[in-house]
Amino acid sequence: MELNWVAFTLCISLILIKGESSFATASTKNEICKASRIEEEQCGSYAYKAIKPLLIYMELMRTEVENYDNITSIKNREIKGLQMKISQYKSDSIKNLREQIYKGLRQQIINKDSELKRQKLDQQNVYETIIQELRNRTARQDSEIKELQKKLVNQNENVATIQELRNQIDLYKSNNDNLQSIRSELNSLQSIRNELKNLQSIRNELNKLNSQKCEECTSDLITKQKLQIESDAIKSKEFQKQLEEQKKNIDQKNQEISKLKDHINSEAVKSKEFQIQLEKDKKSIEEKNQQISKLQNDVNKSDVKLEDLKEINCTSFGDAPCVHKISFSHYSFDVLCDSKTAGPGWIVIQQRINGKEDFNRSWTTYREGFGSFDGDFFLGFEKIHRLTSYKRFELYVHLEKFNGKVRYARYQQFAIAGESDEYQLSFSGCGGNATYIMSQFNKQKFSTYDRDNDGWEDGNCALKYLGGWWYPNFCGIRSFNSKYYDSSKDWKGDNIFWYDLIKNVKMLIRPK
Repeated sequence: MELNWVAFTLCISLILIKGESSFATASTKNEICKASRIEEEQCGSYAYKAIKPLLIYMELMRTEVENYDNITSIKNREIKGLQMKISQYKSDSIKNLREQIYKGLRQQIINKDSELKRQKLDQQNVYETIIQELRNRTARQDSEIKELQKKLVNQNENVATIQELRNQIDLYKSNNDNLQSIRSELNSLQSIRNELKNLQSIRNELNKLNSQKCEECTSDLITKQKLQIESDAIKSKEFQKQLEEQKKNIDQKNQEISKLKDHINSEAVKSKEFQIQLEKDKKSIEEKNQQISKLQNDVNKSDVKLEDLKEINCTSFGDAPCVHKISFSHYSFDVLCDSKTAGPGWIVIQQRINGKEDFNRSWTTYREGFGSFDGDFFLGFEKIHRLTSYKRFELYVHLEKFNGKVRYARYQQFAIAGESDEYQLSFSGCGGNATYIMSQFNKQKFSTYDRDNDGWEDGNCALKYLGGWWYPNFCGIRSFNSKYYDSSKDWKGDNIFWYDLIKNVKMLIRPK
């Protein structure tokens, strides 16, 4: 700025000197100095007189400029002080605001967690009530089945009674045959009786003859005839008695047969009713068995739901990051819990923080897991698959750059398929400040240096980028399992990369 003023002043001086010289020449009518020395003195004094006001003005301007510079430097220092105060105020305000937000979020999370625990407890109580009710219903069904079984026993006894009656009927039928023979004998007796009647008539006639014409017959013959007639009369009386008894027996048998027929008819009706009731009871038993089977399935389903109530996340372990054992569905293993990165309840499945582990590993190693929870590690695909196939999980990806900036993405749905599907990755429902972190890896199969599942025809992406990953057809922009560097200065183009150099990587999951 001072150089610009000096140049401007010199230009003005030259113009004034030229103008004064012209004026002096006109006033003296081209008079010149006689001697060179005298001419130089006169010209010098004249020039000084001409330039003196300008020099004074220049001195004043230089003083003003210095004062202005001093004022400017003072103002700059004041501005810097004010800026420092503003930045300090902003940082303090942001810090206080962040702390307030963290406290509010933490309190909300604690309240939500307690509410979820209460809901789970209430749900567990509801399930226990349902199970108790199902057990009571099952007990009632058992008692009803026992009663039905008793009825079946009684019905079986009735069937035995009916069989006895049938046997008795058969016996009575045989007796009826005997009655027929008796009736035939009675008929023969009736014929004998008729003959006796004929003999009685003959005897009467003989008596008449004896009284009228046979007085010459001897008394012996008459006596014999009388004896014969008396014996025949006695036999006739005996036959009559037997006939009366047979009639009584026949009447009794007829009455018994009538009663048996009525009883058989009633038993037949009862048997039909029993058959109908038996069919109904069988249907009822089948329905009861179906209901019992359904209730048992409901109980089994209820048991599964109660199993689902078990905690398989890190929420119940507090806020401190630590290694805890989780158990579910006959599986049990250790996990690293992280409540600082994205809130409580998260399980770390992949971590790159110090570069002590080489992630260019074999398929088997990735399946089983490797590393240490206090440094770099990978949980293992079998464990992750069992977790994500047992329950619905969400995914949180955390990236920290060397300049301290953090990028993250959160996916509402996350799952890892089984080994038969090459541990295929699937996720959906993305949010965060870097939602495209994992977009190119969705629905991709996992590849390692000894298992090539990518679509790159010219080689293996895992060999190219020195780490196992879900590589797309074009290999993508490296992976989060590539080579780790402690400093951005050491970068050689084969490191963890995501549109920039990455210092730390974490992949976390949490059940929904």
